[in-house]
Amino acid sequence: MYSVETCGVSEGDRFVKSINPRGRAWKVVAIRITVDGIPHARLASCDNRSSEQTISTLTLRDRDYWLPAAVSPSGNGR
Repeated sequence: MYSVETCGVSEGDRFVKSINPRGRAWKVVAIRITVDGIPHARLASCDNRSSEQTISTLTLRDRDYWLPAAVSPSGNGR
């Protein structure tokens, strides 16, 4: 069972956008709860660590927007 606070999202999890599942993979590098109580994940691009974004963990678990990335043997998330 997953944590209600983070909706089952953990540091180290990898995701891809559902509209481009073969595109850039994103790795969860931090999870924070905002002042309104909504958990957000800080994502870093697996191929360009300087590219980051913050997404609600609820949105990350919504398969209309994001999908879990398959981890390849090379470890790059694609």
